[in-house]
Amino acid sequence: MASGNTLTTTADPLPGFEWGDKSTQAFYNALWPHDNIRFLEASVGEPPALRKFIETLSTDDEWLGSNPTEESSMDIDSLDEEGDEAQCGDKNEPAPFINLKTHSVLVFEELHNEVVLHGDRATMIVRDEYPLFMEHAISCLRNRGNTLDNQWLVRFFVTGQSGIGKTFGAYYILFYLLASGQPVLFIPSPDVAYFFSAIGLGLIDVGEGDWHPPSILKTARCVPTMKRFLKYFGAQRWFMKAWTNKEIAAATLRRFDTGGPIARSLFDAPPPPSPDKYIQNALAGNIFGSGLLNGDGERVFLIQPLAVFDGVSGRVSFQRTDYRAEYLSVHIAHKMFELAQGHLERLQGQLPAAISIHTTRSVAGKLLEAMMHHTLIRHIVQLPAVFGTEHIVGTLQLVGKATNFVSRPERIDDRPLYLQPESLNFTGVDAIIVTDTKICLFQTSQYTPNFGMMLRIIARLPGGAKVALHGINEVLYCLIGVDCYRVQALVAEAKRTLEDLQRLDPHQLCEALDMRETNIATHQRLSTFRVIGYTFHYQHGFTSV
Repeated sequence: MASGNTLTTTADPLPGFEWGDKSTQAFYNALWPHDNIRFLEASVGEPPALRKFIETLSTDDEWLGSNPTEESSMDIDSLDEEGDEAQCGDKNEPAPFINLKTHSVLVFEELHNEVVLHGDRATMIVRDEYPLFMEHAISCLRNRGNTLDNQWLVRFFVTGQSGIGKTFGAYYILFYLLASGQPVLFIPSPDVAYFFSAIGLGLIDVGEGDWHPPSILKTARCVPTMKRFLKYFGAQRWFMKAWTNKEIAAATLRRFDTGGPIARSLFDAPPPPSPDKYIQNALAGNIFGSGLLNGDGERVFLIQPLAVFDGVSGRVSFQRTDYRAEYLSVHIAHKMFELAQGHLERLQGQLPAAISIHTTRSVAGKLLEAMMHHTLIRHIVQLPAVFGTEHIVGTLQLVGKATNFVSRPERIDDRPLYLQPESLNFTGVDAIIVTDTKICLFQTSQYTPNFGMMLRIIARLPGGAKVALHGINEVLYCLIGVDCYRVQALVAEAKRTLEDLQRLDPHQLCEALDMRETNIATHQRLSTFRVIGYTFHYQHGFTSV
Protein backbone atom coordinates (compact mmCIF):
# COMPACT_ATOMS: atom_id res chain seq x y z
CA MET A 1 0.00 0.00 0.00
CA ALA A 2 1.91 2.99 -1.29
CA SER A 3 1.80 6.29 0.53
CA GLY A 4 4.22 8.53 -1.38
CA ASN A 5 3.54 11.95 -2.89
CA THR A 6 1.82 12.42 -6.26
CA LEU A 7 4.40 11.90 -8.99
CA THR A 8 5.60 14.63 -11.31
CA THR A 9 4.52 14.31 -14.94
CA THR A 10 7.27 12.83 -17.15
CA ALA A 11 7.53 11.43 -20.66
CA ASP A 12 7.45 7.89 -19.32
CA PRO A 13 5.35 6.57 -16.40
CA LEU A 14 8.41 4.93 -14.76
CA PRO A 15 11.69 3.60 -16.12
CA GLY A 16 10.93 0.33 -17.90
CA PHE A 17 7.15 0.94 -17.96
CA GLU A 18 4.90 1.69 -20.95
CA TRP A 19 1.57 3.46 -21.04
CA GLY A 20 -1.42 1.13 -20.68
CA ASP A 21 -3.81 0.34 -23.55
CA LYS A 22 -7.23 1.95 -24.04
CA SER A 23 -9.17 -0.53 -21.88
CA THR A 24 -6.83 -0.21 -18.93
CA GLN A 25 -6.77 3.57 -19.35
CA ALA A 26 -10.58 3.53 -19.27
CA PHE A 27 -10.44 1.53 -16.04
CA TYR A 28 -8.05 4.10 -14.59
CA ASN A 29 -10.17 7.04 -15.75
CA ALA A 30 -13.34 5.55 -14.25
CA LEU A 31 -11.86 5.54 -10.74
CA TRP A 32 -9.13 8.14 -10.47
CA PRO A 33 -10.53 11.43 -9.04
CA HIS A 34 -9.91 14.36 -11.33
CA ASP A 35 -10.36 17.04 -8.67
CA ASN A 36 -6.90 16.24 -7.22
CA ILE A 37 -8.38 15.59 -3.76
CA ARG A 38 -6.30 13.08 -1.82
CA PHE A 39 -9.21 11.18 -0.25
CA LEU A 40 -7.13 9.26 2.31
CA GLU A 41 -6.03 12.52 3.83
CA ALA A 42 -9.43 14.24 3.66
CA SER A 43 -12.13 11.86 4.80
CA VAL A 44 -13.22 8.44 6.04
CA GLY A 45 -15.41 5.78 4.47
CA GLU A 46 -15.46 4.77 0.83
CA PRO A 47 -14.36 7.42 -1.68
CA PRO A 48 -17.19 8.83 -3.84
CA ALA A 49 -15.48 7.70 -7.07
CA LEU A 50 -15.87 4.08 -5.85
CA ARG A 51 -19.18 4.45 -4.02
CA LYS A 52 -21.01 5.35 -7.22
CA PHE A 53 -20.43 1.81 -8.54
CA ILE A 54 -21.73 0.03 -5.42
CA GLU A 55 -25.33 -1.14 -5.19
CA THR A 56 -27.09 -2.83 -2.28
CA LEU A 57 -29.27 -5.90 -2.05
CA SER A 58 -31.73 -6.70 0.73
CA THR A 59 -31.28 -10.25 1.95
CA ASP A 60 -33.07 -12.79 4.11
CA ASP A 61 -30.48 -15.15 5.56
CA GLU A 62 -32.69 -17.03 8.03
CA TRP A 63 -32.72 -20.11 5.78
CA LEU A 64 -28.95 -20.51 6.19
CA GLY A 65 -29.08 -21.39 9.88
CA SER A 66 -25.95 -21.44 12.07
CA ASN A 67 -22.69 -20.22 10.58
CA PRO A 68 -19.28 -20.34 12.32
CA THR A 69 -18.56 -16.82 11.03
CA GLU A 70 -21.63 -15.16 12.50
CA GLU A 71 -20.90 -13.11 15.61
CA SER A 72 -24.57 -13.40 16.57
CA SER A 73 -24.30 -17.19 16.52
CA MET A 74 -21.66 -16.99 19.22
CA ASP A 75 -24.27 -15.74 21.70
CA ILE A 76 -21.96 -12.96 22.79
CA ASP A 77 -21.31 -9.40 21.77
CA SER A 78 -18.49 -9.08 19.30
CA LEU A 79 -15.62 -6.74 18.69
CA ASP A 80 -14.23 -6.53 15.24
CA GLU A 81 -10.96 -4.71 15.59
CA GLU A 82 -8.28 -5.22 18.16
CA GLY A 83 -9.39 -3.39 21.28
CA ASP A 84 -12.31 -1.58 19.62
CA GLU A 85 -15.90 -2.68 20.00
CA ALA A 86 -17.86 -3.22 16.81
CA GLN A 87 -21.61 -3.28 17.21
CA CYS A 88 -23.44 -6.04 15.37
CA GLY A 89 -25.46 -4.48 12.55
CA ASP A 90 -29.11 -5.01 11.71
CA LYS A 91 -29.64 -8.60 10.60
CA ASN A 92 -31.55 -7.26 7.57
CA GLU A 93 -28.89 -4.73 6.64
CA PRO A 94 -28.51 -4.65 2.82
CA ALA A 95 -25.46 -6.31 1.30
CA PRO A 96 -23.31 -4.12 -0.99
CA PHE A 97 -22.12 -5.43 -4.35
CA ILE A 98 -20.72 -4.32 -7.72
CA ASN A 99 -22.51 -5.54 -10.85
CA LEU A 100 -19.56 -6.38 -13.07
CA LYS A 101 -21.76 -6.84 -16.14
CA THR A 102 -23.28 -3.37 -15.78
CA HIS A 103 -20.02 -1.72 -14.76
CA SER A 104 -17.81 -3.52 -17.27
CA VAL A 105 -15.27 -0.71 -17.09
CA LEU A 106 -14.20 -2.15 -13.71
CA VAL A 107 -13.58 -5.63 -15.14
CA PHE A 108 -9.82 -5.65 -14.81
CA GLU A 109 -7.38 -8.57 -15.06
CA GLU A 110 -8.71 -11.59 -13.12
CA LEU A 111 -12.21 -10.11 -12.87
CA HIS A 112 -12.64 -11.07 -16.54
CA ASN A 113 -12.87 -14.67 -15.35
CA GLU A 114 -15.92 -13.80 -13.24
CA VAL A 115 -17.68 -12.34 -16.29
CA VAL A 116 -16.76 -15.32 -18.48
CA LEU A 117 -17.97 -17.76 -15.82
CA HIS A 118 -21.19 -16.01 -14.74
CA GLY A 119 -22.14 -13.67 -17.59
CA ASP A 120 -25.07 -11.43 -16.59
CA ARG A 121 -24.76 -12.72 -13.01
CA ALA A 122 -21.14 -11.61 -12.64
CA THR A 123 -21.01 -9.99 -9.22
CA MET A 124 -18.38 -8.78 -6.81
CA ILE A 125 -19.84 -8.91 -3.31
CA VAL A 126 -18.29 -6.10 -1.26
CA ARG A 127 -17.68 -8.09 1.87
CA ASP A 128 -17.75 -6.26 5.22
CA GLU A 129 -14.17 -7.45 5.59
CA TYR A 130 -12.96 -5.20 2.77
CA PRO A 131 -13.86 -1.71 4.08
CA LEU A 132 -13.05 -2.92 7.60
CA PHE A 133 -9.49 -3.70 6.55
CA MET A 134 -9.17 -0.39 4.70
CA GLU A 135 -10.33 1.52 7.80
CA HIS A 136 -7.68 -0.28 9.83
CA ALA A 137 -4.96 0.30 7.22
CA ILE A 138 -5.78 4.01 6.86
CA SER A 139 -5.82 4.41 10.63
CA CYS A 140 -2.35 2.86 10.78
CA LEU A 141 -1.22 5.15 7.93
CA ARG A 142 -2.38 8.26 9.77
CA ASN A 143 -0.94 7.25 13.13
CA ARG A 144 2.35 5.66 12.14
CA GLY A 145 4.58 8.69 12.72
CA ASN A 146 7.52 9.53 10.49
CA THR A 147 10.24 7.23 11.79
CA LEU A 148 11.53 4.36 9.69
CA ASP A 149 10.93 1.99 12.61
CA ASN A 150 7.18 2.44 12.13
CA GLN A 151 7.02 1.67 8.40
CA TRP A 152 6.01 -1.96 9.04
CA LEU A 153 2.75 -0.61 10.49
CA VAL A 154 1.53 0.26 6.99
CA ARG A 155 2.54 -3.02 5.32
CA PHE A 156 0.06 -5.89 5.52
CA PHE A 157 -0.07 -9.56 4.69
CA VAL A 158 -3.80 -10.26 4.25
CA THR A 159 -4.47 -13.97 4.56
CA GLY A 160 -7.10 -16.49 5.61
CA GLN A 161 -8.98 -19.53 4.37
CA SER A 162 -8.66 -20.37 0.67
CA GLY A 163 -11.68 -19.27 -1.34
CA ILE A 164 -13.09 -16.64 1.05
CA GLY A 165 -12.60 -13.69 -1.29
CA LYS A 166 -9.02 -12.50 -0.77
CA THR A 167 -8.58 -12.00 -4.52
CA PHE A 168 -11.74 -9.91 -4.76
CA GLY A 169 -10.47 -8.14 -1.65
CA ALA A 170 -7.28 -7.21 -3.50
CA TYR A 171 -9.31 -5.67 -6.32
CA TYR A 172 -11.48 -3.79 -3.84
CA ILE A 173 -8.31 -2.37 -2.27
CA LEU A 174 -7.09 -1.41 -5.73
CA PHE A 175 -10.43 0.28 -6.52
CA TYR A 176 -10.38 2.08 -3.16
CA LEU A 177 -6.85 3.42 -3.56
CA LEU A 178 -7.39 4.53 -7.15
CA ALA A 179 -10.65 6.27 -6.21
CA SER A 180 -8.72 7.97 -3.41
CA GLY A 181 -6.12 9.40 -5.79
CA GLN A 182 -3.43 7.19 -4.24
CA PRO A 183 -0.48 5.99 -6.36
CA VAL A 184 -0.54 2.18 -6.54
CA LEU A 185 1.81 -0.51 -7.80
CA PHE A 186 -0.42 -3.52 -8.61
CA ILE A 187 1.14 -6.89 -9.46
CA PRO A 188 -1.62 -9.37 -10.42
CA SER A 189 0.86 -12.04 -11.50
CA PRO A 190 4.63 -12.59 -11.61
CA ASP A 191 4.60 -11.62 -15.30
CA VAL A 192 2.98 -8.19 -15.29
CA ALA A 193 2.84 -5.07 -13.12
CA TYR A 194 0.77 -1.89 -13.29
CA PHE A 195 1.63 1.49 -11.85
CA PHE A 196 -1.22 3.95 -11.31
CA SER A 197 -0.56 7.60 -10.44
CA ALA A 198 -1.78 11.12 -11.14
CA ILE A 199 -0.09 11.05 -14.55
CA GLY A 200 -1.90 7.92 -15.72
CA LEU A 201 -1.39 4.18 -15.96
CA GLY A 202 1.97 2.54 -16.55
CA LEU A 203 2.37 -1.11 -17.56
CA ILE A 204 5.41 -3.37 -17.64
CA ASP A 205 5.80 -6.87 -19.07
CA VAL A 206 8.09 -8.41 -16.50
CA GLY A 207 9.16 -11.11 -18.91
CA GLU A 208 10.64 -8.52 -21.28
CA GLY A 209 11.70 -5.76 -18.92
CA ASP A 210 14.58 -5.31 -16.49
CA TRP A 211 12.35 -4.92 -13.43
CA HIS A 212 11.24 -8.00 -11.50
CA PRO A 213 9.02 -8.34 -8.44
CA PRO A 214 10.54 -10.00 -5.37
CA SER A 215 10.70 -13.76 -5.94
CA ILE A 216 8.69 -14.33 -2.79
CA LEU A 217 5.60 -12.99 -4.58
CA LYS A 218 5.80 -15.94 -6.99
CA THR A 219 5.35 -18.56 -4.28
CA ALA A 220 2.07 -20.29 -3.46
CA ARG A 221 0.38 -19.43 -0.17
CA CYS A 222 1.51 -21.54 2.77
CA VAL A 223 2.81 -21.06 6.29
CA PRO A 224 6.55 -20.91 5.37
CA THR A 225 5.78 -18.37 2.63
CA MET A 226 3.84 -16.20 5.05
CA LYS A 227 6.72 -16.20 7.51
CA ARG A 228 9.24 -15.32 4.79
CA PHE A 229 6.95 -12.58 3.47
CA LEU A 230 6.56 -11.00 6.89
CA LYS A 231 10.31 -11.08 7.44
CA TYR A 232 11.13 -9.78 3.95
CA PHE A 233 8.73 -6.85 3.98
CA GLY A 234 8.46 -6.22 7.72
CA ALA A 235 4.66 -6.45 7.48
CA GLN A 236 1.88 -7.24 9.94
CA ARG A 237 -0.61 -10.07 9.39
CA TRP A 238 -4.34 -9.57 8.93
CA PHE A 239 -6.55 -12.67 8.98
CA MET A 240 -9.78 -12.32 7.03
CA LYS A 241 -12.98 -13.96 8.30
CA ALA A 242 -15.01 -16.42 6.27
CA TRP A 243 -18.35 -15.38 4.75
CA THR A 244 -21.30 -14.29 6.84
CA ASN A 245 -24.85 -15.45 6.17
CA LYS A 246 -25.72 -12.00 4.77
CA GLU A 247 -22.93 -12.24 2.20
CA ILE A 248 -23.79 -15.81 1.21
CA ALA A 249 -27.45 -14.89 0.83
CA ALA A 250 -26.55 -11.85 -1.30
CA ALA A 251 -24.38 -13.87 -3.68
CA THR A 252 -27.09 -16.53 -4.04
CA LEU A 253 -29.87 -13.99 -4.54
CA ARG A 254 -27.90 -12.18 -7.25
CA ARG A 255 -27.77 -15.44 -9.18
CA PHE A 256 -31.44 -16.17 -8.45
CA ASP A 257 -32.52 -12.78 -9.81
CA THR A 258 -31.06 -13.56 -13.21
CA GLY A 259 -31.14 -17.36 -13.32
CA GLY A 260 -34.31 -18.18 -11.40
CA PRO A 261 -34.85 -21.27 -9.23
CA ILE A 262 -32.64 -23.44 -11.41
CA ALA A 263 -30.01 -25.48 -9.59
CA ARG A 264 -27.45 -25.09 -12.37
CA SER A 265 -27.87 -21.32 -12.28
CA LEU A 266 -27.47 -21.13 -8.52
CA PHE A 267 -24.76 -23.73 -8.05
CA ASP A 268 -22.73 -24.00 -11.23
CA ALA A 269 -19.49 -24.87 -9.47
CA PRO A 270 -18.71 -28.58 -9.02
CA PRO A 271 -19.55 -29.90 -5.54
CA PRO A 272 -16.61 -30.24 -3.16
CA PRO A 273 -15.15 -33.74 -3.00
CA SER A 274 -15.79 -36.07 -0.09
CA PRO A 275 -13.69 -35.00 2.91
CA ASP A 276 -12.77 -38.58 3.89
CA LYS A 277 -9.50 -38.66 1.95
CA TYR A 278 -8.35 -35.30 3.30
CA ILE A 279 -9.25 -36.21 6.87
CA GLN A 280 -7.42 -39.52 6.61
CA ASN A 281 -4.35 -37.79 5.18
CA ALA A 282 -4.43 -35.22 7.98
CA LEU A 283 -4.85 -37.93 10.63
CA ALA A 284 -1.84 -39.79 9.27
CA GLY A 285 0.48 -37.08 10.62
CA ASN A 286 0.14 -34.37 13.24
CA ILE A 287 -3.32 -33.09 12.43
CA PHE A 288 -2.80 -30.01 14.61
CA GLY A 289 0.50 -29.00 12.98
CA SER A 290 1.26 -26.61 10.11
CA GLY A 291 -1.03 -28.61 7.81
CA LEU A 292 -3.91 -26.57 9.24
CA LEU A 293 -3.15 -23.76 6.81
CA ASN A 294 -2.48 -25.62 3.60
CA GLY A 295 -2.80 -28.92 1.79
CA ASP A 296 -5.33 -31.37 3.18
CA GLY A 297 -6.05 -29.14 6.18
CA GLU A 298 -7.85 -26.59 3.98
CA ARG A 299 -10.54 -29.21 3.23
CA VAL A 300 -11.03 -29.95 6.95
CA PHE A 301 -10.45 -26.76 8.93
CA LEU A 302 -11.73 -23.19 8.73
CA ILE A 303 -9.17 -20.49 9.54
CA GLN A 304 -10.62 -17.49 11.37
CA PRO A 305 -9.14 -14.47 13.18
CA LEU A 306 -8.34 -15.31 16.79
CA ALA A 307 -11.33 -14.65 19.06
CA VAL A 308 -10.43 -13.69 22.63
CA PHE A 309 -13.19 -14.00 25.23
CA ASP A 310 -13.36 -11.74 28.27
CA GLY A 311 -14.92 -13.77 31.08
CA VAL A 312 -15.87 -10.66 33.05
CA SER A 313 -17.69 -8.71 30.33
CA GLY A 314 -18.75 -11.73 28.27
CA ARG A 315 -17.46 -10.09 25.09
CA VAL A 316 -15.17 -11.19 22.30
CA SER A 317 -12.44 -9.30 20.45
CA PHE A 318 -10.95 -10.44 17.16
CA GLN A 319 -7.17 -10.26 16.99
CA ARG A 320 -6.55 -10.00 13.26
CA THR A 321 -2.82 -10.63 13.57
CA ASP A 322 -3.42 -14.21 14.73
CA TYR A 323 -5.77 -17.05 13.90
CA ARG A 324 -7.73 -19.96 15.28
CA ALA A 325 -8.90 -23.12 13.57
CA GLU A 326 -12.44 -24.50 13.51
CA TYR A 327 -13.95 -27.38 11.58
CA LEU A 328 -15.33 -26.36 8.19
CA SER A 329 -18.78 -27.73 8.98
CA VAL A 330 -20.71 -29.89 11.42
CA HIS A 331 -20.66 -32.72 8.85
CA ILE A 332 -16.87 -32.60 8.56
CA ALA A 333 -16.51 -32.44 12.35
CA HIS A 334 -18.64 -35.57 12.75
CA LYS A 335 -16.69 -37.31 9.98
CA MET A 336 -13.45 -36.34 11.72
CA PHE A 337 -14.67 -37.81 15.02
CA GLU A 338 -15.73 -41.00 13.24
CA LEU A 339 -12.45 -41.53 11.40
CA ALA A 340 -10.38 -40.51 14.43
CA GLN A 341 -11.37 -43.71 16.25
CA GLY A 342 -8.65 -45.53 14.36
CA HIS A 343 -5.96 -43.08 15.49
CA LEU A 344 -6.75 -42.57 19.18
CA GLU A 345 -3.31 -43.45 20.51
CA ARG A 346 -1.56 -40.94 18.25
CA LEU A 347 -4.19 -38.27 18.89
CA GLN A 348 -3.97 -38.72 22.65
CA GLY A 349 -0.28 -37.88 22.40
CA GLN A 350 -0.93 -34.81 20.23
CA LEU A 351 -3.71 -33.33 22.36
CA PRO A 352 -1.59 -31.78 25.18
CA ALA A 353 0.27 -29.47 22.81
CA ALA A 354 -2.81 -28.76 20.67
CA ILE A 355 -5.01 -27.80 23.63
CA SER A 356 -2.31 -25.59 25.15
CA ILE A 357 -2.20 -23.13 22.22
CA HIS A 358 -5.03 -20.86 21.12
CA THR A 359 -4.82 -21.65 17.40
CA THR A 360 -5.82 -25.31 17.82
CA ARG A 361 -7.50 -25.34 21.24
CA SER A 362 -11.03 -25.35 19.85
CA VAL A 363 -10.63 -28.18 17.32
CA ALA A 364 -8.55 -30.23 19.77
CA GLY A 365 -11.00 -29.65 22.61
CA LYS A 366 -13.97 -30.68 20.46
CA LEU A 367 -12.09 -33.83 19.45
CA LEU A 368 -11.40 -34.56 23.14
CA GLU A 369 -15.12 -34.20 23.90
CA ALA A 370 -15.95 -36.57 21.02
CA MET A 371 -13.49 -39.13 22.40
CA MET A 372 -15.07 -38.73 25.84
CA HIS A 373 -18.59 -39.26 24.47
CA HIS A 374 -17.52 -42.22 22.34
CA THR A 375 -16.03 -44.09 25.28
CA LEU A 376 -18.82 -43.21 27.71
CA ILE A 377 -21.71 -44.22 25.46
CA ARG A 378 -20.01 -47.58 24.80
CA HIS A 379 -19.25 -48.08 28.51
CA ILE A 380 -15.51 -48.29 27.80
CA VAL A 381 -14.88 -45.86 30.68
CA GLN A 382 -16.98 -44.90 33.70
CA LEU A 383 -18.25 -41.59 34.95
CA PRO A 384 -16.39 -40.07 37.92
CA ALA A 385 -17.67 -41.14 41.33
CA VAL A 386 -19.03 -37.63 42.02
CA PHE A 387 -21.92 -38.41 39.63
CA GLY A 388 -23.18 -41.25 41.81
CA THR A 389 -23.55 -43.52 38.77
CA GLU A 390 -21.16 -45.22 36.37
CA HIS A 391 -22.72 -45.07 32.91
CA ILE A 392 -24.88 -42.81 30.76
CA VAL A 393 -27.98 -44.34 29.17
CA GLY A 394 -28.66 -42.04 26.24
CA THR A 395 -27.67 -38.99 24.21
CA LEU A 396 -29.61 -35.92 23.13
CA GLN A 397 -28.25 -33.69 20.38
CA LEU A 398 -28.74 -29.99 21.13
CA VAL A 399 -29.51 -28.31 17.80
CA GLY A 400 -29.12 -24.54 17.55
CA LYS A 401 -27.35 -21.89 19.60
CA ALA A 402 -26.88 -21.89 23.35
CA THR A 403 -29.86 -19.56 23.80
CA ASN A 404 -32.39 -21.20 21.45
CA PHE A 405 -31.45 -24.89 21.16
CA VAL A 406 -33.90 -27.75 20.83
CA SER A 407 -33.16 -31.43 21.30
CA ARG A 408 -33.00 -34.32 18.85
CA PRO A 409 -34.64 -36.73 19.54
CA GLU A 410 -37.23 -34.59 21.29
CA ARG A 411 -36.78 -36.20 24.69
CA ILE A 412 -35.34 -39.14 26.61
CA ASP A 413 -36.70 -39.67 30.11
CA ASP A 414 -33.99 -42.00 31.39
CA ARG A 415 -30.91 -40.68 33.19
CA PRO A 416 -27.95 -40.13 33.33
CA LEU A 417 -28.34 -38.33 30.01
CA TYR A 418 -25.58 -36.93 27.81
CA LEU A 419 -26.48 -33.67 26.02
CA GLN A 420 -24.18 -32.97 23.09
CA PRO A 421 -24.29 -29.59 21.26
CA GLU A 422 -24.25 -29.95 17.50
CA SER A 423 -23.33 -26.37 16.61
CA LEU A 424 -19.63 -25.57 16.31
CA ASN A 425 -20.42 -22.19 17.91
CA PHE A 426 -22.27 -23.42 20.98
CA THR A 427 -20.86 -21.25 23.75
CA GLY A 428 -20.55 -21.75 27.48
CA VAL A 429 -20.19 -25.54 27.50
CA ASP A 430 -18.99 -28.37 25.27
CA ALA A 431 -21.25 -31.07 26.72
CA ILE A 432 -23.77 -31.60 29.54
CA ILE A 433 -24.57 -34.65 31.67
CA VAL A 434 -27.80 -34.67 33.65
CA THR A 435 -28.48 -37.13 36.47
CA ASP A 436 -31.41 -37.21 38.87
CA THR A 437 -29.71 -34.74 41.23
CA LYS A 438 -26.86 -33.08 39.31
CA ILE A 439 -26.10 -31.16 36.16
CA CYS A 440 -22.50 -31.34 34.95
CA LEU A 441 -21.36 -28.69 32.49
CA PHE A 442 -18.25 -29.93 30.66
CA GLN A 443 -15.72 -27.67 29.04
CA THR A 444 -12.98 -29.14 26.87
CA SER A 445 -12.30 -26.33 24.36
CA GLN A 446 -13.45 -23.07 26.00
CA TYR A 447 -11.34 -22.52 29.09
CA THR A 448 -12.61 -19.08 30.12
CA PRO A 449 -15.78 -19.69 32.17
CA ASN A 450 -18.92 -17.87 31.06
CA PHE A 451 -21.19 -18.41 34.06
CA GLY A 452 -23.87 -16.11 32.66
CA MET A 453 -24.20 -18.29 29.58
CA MET A 454 -24.22 -21.44 31.71
CA LEU A 455 -27.17 -20.07 33.67
CA ARG A 456 -29.00 -19.30 30.42
CA ILE A 457 -28.36 -22.83 29.14
CA ILE A 458 -29.71 -24.41 32.33
CA ALA A 459 -32.80 -22.19 32.18
CA ARG A 460 -33.33 -23.33 28.57
CA LEU A 461 -33.15 -27.08 29.34
CA PRO A 462 -36.83 -27.64 30.37
CA GLY A 463 -38.25 -25.93 27.27
CA GLY A 464 -35.54 -26.65 24.71
CA ALA A 465 -34.56 -30.21 25.63
CA LYS A 466 -37.53 -31.33 27.76
CA VAL A 467 -35.12 -31.93 30.65
CA ALA A 468 -36.86 -31.22 33.96
CA LEU A 469 -34.83 -29.49 36.67
CA HIS A 470 -36.82 -30.55 39.74
CA GLY A 471 -34.62 -32.60 42.06
CA ILE A 472 -31.41 -30.95 40.79
CA ASN A 473 -29.48 -29.74 43.82
CA GLU A 474 -25.97 -29.24 42.43
CA VAL A 475 -24.36 -27.91 39.25
CA LEU A 476 -20.83 -29.10 38.53
CA TYR A 477 -18.69 -26.97 36.25
CA CYS A 478 -16.20 -29.57 35.06
CA LEU A 479 -13.00 -28.65 33.25
CA ILE A 480 -11.59 -31.52 31.18
CA GLY A 481 -8.07 -31.64 29.78
CA VAL A 482 -5.11 -33.93 29.24
CA ASP A 483 -2.43 -32.12 31.24
CA CYS A 484 -2.84 -32.34 35.02
CA TYR A 485 -1.04 -29.11 35.89
CA ARG A 486 -2.87 -27.14 33.23
CA VAL A 487 -6.26 -28.35 34.46
CA GLN A 488 -5.31 -27.59 38.09
CA ALA A 489 -4.49 -24.00 37.17
CA LEU A 490 -7.77 -23.62 35.24
CA VAL A 491 -9.80 -25.04 38.12
CA ALA A 492 -8.16 -22.65 40.60
CA GLU A 493 -8.87 -19.67 38.35
CA ALA A 494 -12.49 -20.72 37.74
CA LYS A 495 -13.06 -21.23 41.48
CA ARG A 496 -11.89 -17.67 42.21
CA THR A 497 -14.21 -16.28 39.53
CA LEU A 498 -17.18 -18.29 40.82
CA GLU A 499 -16.57 -17.33 44.45
CA ASP A 500 -16.49 -13.65 43.49
CA LEU A 501 -19.83 -13.99 41.66
CA GLN A 502 -21.47 -15.95 44.46
CA ARG A 503 -20.80 -13.07 46.88
CA LEU A 504 -22.89 -10.65 44.80
CA ASP A 505 -26.54 -9.80 45.34
CA PRO A 506 -28.99 -10.29 42.41
CA HIS A 507 -28.61 -6.74 41.12
CA GLN A 508 -24.81 -6.86 41.22
CA LEU A 509 -24.88 -10.31 39.60
CA CYS A 510 -27.01 -8.95 36.76
CA GLU A 511 -24.40 -6.29 36.02
CA ALA A 512 -21.44 -8.64 36.43
CA LEU A 513 -22.88 -11.22 34.01
CA ASP A 514 -24.22 -8.63 31.55
CA MET A 515 -27.72 -10.10 31.87
CA ARG A 516 -30.94 -8.15 31.46
CA GLU A 517 -32.15 -9.38 34.85
CA THR A 518 -31.43 -12.06 37.41
CA ASN A 519 -34.16 -13.24 39.71
CA ILE A 520 -33.86 -14.93 43.08
CA ALA A 521 -34.06 -18.37 41.48
CA THR A 522 -31.13 -17.59 39.18
CA HIS A 523 -29.12 -16.25 42.09
CA GLN A 524 -29.90 -19.38 44.10
CA ARG A 525 -28.97 -21.61 41.14
CA LEU A 526 -25.53 -20.02 40.96
CA SER A 527 -25.04 -20.79 44.65
CA THR A 528 -25.25 -24.51 43.80
CA PHE A 529 -22.34 -24.31 41.32
CA ARG A 530 -19.10 -26.13 42.13
CA VAL A 531 -15.90 -26.26 40.05
CA ILE A 532 -14.13 -29.59 39.51
CA GLY A 533 -11.48 -30.81 37.10
CA TYR A 534 -10.30 -34.04 35.47
CA THR A 535 -7.83 -35.24 32.95
CA PHE A 536 -9.18 -37.72 30.40
CA HIS A 537 -7.59 -40.65 28.58
CA TYR A 538 -9.50 -42.71 26.04
CA GLN A 539 -8.42 -45.93 27.77
CA HIS A 540 -8.06 -44.96 31.42
CA GLY A 541 -11.01 -42.56 31.67
CA PHE A 542 -11.22 -39.67 34.15
CA THR A 543 -8.57 -38.80 36.73
CA SER A 544 -9.40 -36.14 39.32
CA VAL A 545 -6.98 -33.24 39.70
